[in-house]
Amino acid sequence: MQSDSLLAGFPAAVWRLLTNPVYIVTCFGICCEVSIVSGFVVFLPKYLETEFGATKSAANLLTGKWQCWPAVTPCHATEMFLELSN
Repeated sequence: MQSDSLLAGFPAAVWRLLTNPVYIVTCFGICCEVSIVSGFVVFLPKYLETEFGATKSAANLLTGKWQCWPAVTPCHATEMFLELSN
């Protein structure tokens, strides 16, 4: 019975999200940021090859190193914060 009441409120909750301008603008901003980062990841190795004469493997390794830190650092910071708070 509880799942019925949960499902009954779902369309109203989705409608409130879709009509919330702050939520929509935030989602749009995140989409723009993700497209910038994905373009950076896709085209940076080729740029390094042509501008600096790097080999394909070296350019890809450098790009991978640069992309790992922004992805890994918040995860480790959150883990350390949770360990210290317990």
